[in-house]
Amino acid sequence: MADAVAKAYAMALFEIAQDNDKCDEYRLIMRDIKKTSDEKFIQLLCHPKISKQEKKACIDKVYEDYLDPVLIHFLKVLIDKNRFRYIHAICDEFDQIYIGHFNIIQAVVYSAGELNEDEKSRLKKKLEKKYKCSIECEYKIDPSLLAGIKVIIQDEVLDNTAVNRLKKMKAASIR
Repeated sequence: MADAVAKAYAMALFEIAQDNDKCDEYRLIMRDIKKTSDEKFIQLLCHPKISKQEKKACIDKVYEDYLDPVLIHFLKVLIDKNRFRYIHAICDEFDQIYIGHFNIIQAVVYSAGELNEDEKSRLKKKLEKKYKCSIECEYKIDPSLLAGIKVIIQDEVLDNTAVNRLKKMKAASIR
């Protein structure tokens, strides 16, 4: 049920975002809402002994300087419908709808050290050229790789790390 609820609310919000030409903005805001709404905050806004008016006042106090009125209203609808407990799932679903709508592929890039902006840009361009669509990269540092990078994209692993090259050399020498 949670999945169906999250999908329905996320789709409704995405349609509103499209109508207002705010898909990018809403995506960033939904990510921020997910980060800032911890379990205690969600429990507070779902507590049966706190009135809906008090919960809505809390939404206003926390978000009024940050969110546009449409998103404030959306959060208050979640309060009215007793659906705020699904906020993280709604945020995740919104992101998935966005990714699908704009044909974005997500990649996870592992490197032994921090990549500079030029390296990130060149890698992203190469991946976009190879896959012929927009790529979003999440960068993670893994010192055990020694050198090089490993990219996980869709069901594919592109491994150009020193560890992988050493494994290949070792396997070739055993034959």
